[in-house]
Amino acid sequence: LYPPTRGGYRVNLASVYILLSRVYLYMERWDDAVDAAGKAIVLSPGLSDYTALSTPFYLATYDLDEVEWLYGSSSINLSSGLTTLGFSPSADLLSRYDPADKRLQFWFVLSSKRITKANIPSVRPSCAIRVSEALLNRAEAITRQENGDLAAALADLNLLRRNRVTGYANVNITDRQLLRAEILLERRLELCFEVHRWFDLRRLGMPAISHRYRDSNASPWATYTLNERDPLYTLPIPNDMIEHNNALRQNESAYGPERTASSL
Repeated sequence: LYPPTRGGYRVNLASVYILLSRVYLYMERWDDAVDAAGKAIVLSPGLSDYTALSTPFYLATYDLDEVEWLYGSSSINLSSGLTTLGFSPSADLLSRYDPADKRLQFWFVLSSKRITKANIPSVRPSCAIRVSEALLNRAEAITRQENGDLAAALADLNLLRRNRVTGYANVNITDRQLLRAEILLERRLELCFEVHRWFDLRRLGMPAISHRYRDSNASPWATYTLNERDPLYTLPIPNDMIEHNNALRQNESAYGPERTASSL
């Protein structure tokens, strides 16, 4: 076998197993998810200890041992040395972090409540596959196995938190449902803004979601709501796609009424 490799923006075997564990998790193939995630963890150098770092960083860098693959690209304006994306974390998300959590310190500029990317070149890969996802995929899948080893799932959760929260003390959770809830919370905290949340919401019950929106600073705020188990959790298939393949079956969301906003 070739030795494990990292860097060069090339896919490696560990990142393949992480992606595979994600697919199996979404498919509810729990045993396969545990197996694939375990293989990724064995191949990876392990988690980066954020509690030992003092300088803010952005996830998309091979300087972090836990990053297995970087992909995607973005144009960045570095006029201030920091980059602010065009959306903000919710107050609810920010409230879920422990005050001693280094992710809260490193990933967010709390004065503007916007996620930032720090000290990165003007154009570069901006997305990452990290071994922390493998730990979370494995831990959740274990809690869903009929005879899953809850102690092993708890160990994965505590390991991740020890590398994120300064002074973290291991928790001891023996109830399957409570442990899964903690793992899912940690998944939200660890993988925010990494294109996981939408898929997690879909597979975990499709709860109602409301967002405020306005066209400009002079426009009034309006609230748009996606109802619980709303057909629009799956978008309509574009007409040109159906024209090219008439065997496609249009999604139910295409036949619903036009959505309107409620003004504030």
